[in-house]
Amino acid sequence: MERILIIDDSISFISDIEFYLRNKYLILKASTAAKGLEILKSETVTAVLLDLMLPDIHGLQVLKRIHEEIDPYLPVLIVTEVNRVEEAVEAMRNGAYDFITKDVNVKMLGAKILKALEYREIEMQASLLWDAFGMPRDKFVFASEAMKEVNYKITRLASLNNDVLILGETGVGKDLIAREIHNRSTREKKPFVTLPIKSLSESVVESELFGHEKGAFTGADRMKIGKLEAANGGTVYLPEIFDLSDSVQSKLLQFLQSKTFSRVGQDPKRPPIKASVRLIMATNDNLEERVKEGKLRQDFYYRINGVRLSIPPLRERIDDIEPLARYFLEKNSRDLNRKISGFSADVIEAMKRHPWKGNVRELENRIKNAIVYCETGKIEMESFPELCGLGGSAAIIGGGVEDGRPMKLKSAEEEFRREYIGKLMSAAEGDIVKAAKMAGLSAQGLRKALSKYGLAKENGSRVIKKPKRR
Repeated sequence: MERILIIDDSISFISDIEFYLRNKYLILKASTAAKGLEILKSETVTAVLLDLMLPDIHGLQVLKRIHEEIDPYLPVLIVTEVNRVEEAVEAMRNGAYDFITKDVNVKMLGAKILKALEYREIEMQASLLWDAFGMPRDKFVFASEAMKEVNYKITRLASLNNDVLILGETGVGKDLIAREIHNRSTREKKPFVTLPIKSLSESVVESELFGHEKGAFTGADRMKIGKLEAANGGTVYLPEIFDLSDSVQSKLLQFLQSKTFSRVGQDPKRPPIKASVRLIMATNDNLEERVKEGKLRQDFYYRINGVRLSIPPLRERIDDIEPLARYFLEKNSRDLNRKISGFSADVIEAMKRHPWKGNVRELENRIKNAIVYCETGKIEMESFPELCGLGGSAAIIGGGVEDGRPMKLKSAEEEFRREYIGKLMSAAEGDIVKAAKMAGLSAQGLRKALSKYGLAKENGSRVIKKPKRR
């Protein structure tokens, strides 16, 4: 049952309100501001009815302290006499949700309280949605049998309410899978919140996740709602959970077991906060090894290891490469304002042979780079030297240094061309026609280059020998 706190020194008014609301809400009462603030610090309250004219502190000061010290989202309804409405309006300018006069209609009061409770949830979730506003969302693209199985499991997990652990190498798409689970679930219209653990310090992670009370640590000048509380009804996604500290693991373990938690610095006498939040966690690490090393709590590991979803690396689902490549080409061509029609057949085949150690993320980055430097309407092999096993130009040139000094540009270019063509021929296994096609050159042009750089003999006569005419 929702708890409503009435801070008013009028015993008759409190009694009347309690009589009308007792079947819907648990009513807490305070006749002074000090008592009311004490209750707020020790009890979970969802709305406050606050009289402006209190015996110890003016209501406007109490309102300010509630939002700075207790809860910035806690809805406060000002209670006032009919002839003091101007003060109530001033209080609304300072953060009060609404006001009521002491001759209020009971039905109207009930409606205002209900709207105030809805307002609290909307305000908390709006702050999360604003954080995520404008973040790009990729489509879930796949064609392989392995990912069809993953797709089935996503739908299965979405229909349940279990917390989930996603496993997979860096770049396989764990973030996208987490959002797919959320989007297909009954929590779809509630917040989906990501906490980038790796980029935050231990203390910041704890505060961001669970929130903190005013004065909990240096710099905590007001109370802060955490992600778990603000995402109530939705999903919180925690990537790379092996980076969590022992204390955060301990608090998360409590939340996984009871769906309750306490803010950092919260009074132990105060009951824990409840939140209906689904946790989706992810890692690219060997958690069993982390447990052996003492970097992951054993009880936490056993708890999160219940419902798992493993995402195979891109090299094990070759059928996904072409549709993913075409999706990333269309997406990034549009973003970069380039008109690229597609890939050559050689590029597609080379993509399917490439190991993609960085998985889907590497594939997109390589395509983005190729789009930037593409000089035709189609992506050719010359835009993907890594697909030929050639590596970057800096590695080929050897740093562009000669006798301890930088090479002249012309010398560096000549050295690069010689190294490039030599490795190109190795990648093509000595087949000049294949090598020329990979480099976007004519076979005749490649023969001239081989001869110019003295590579004809190195690559054998078969390479430069013209086919006999019949």
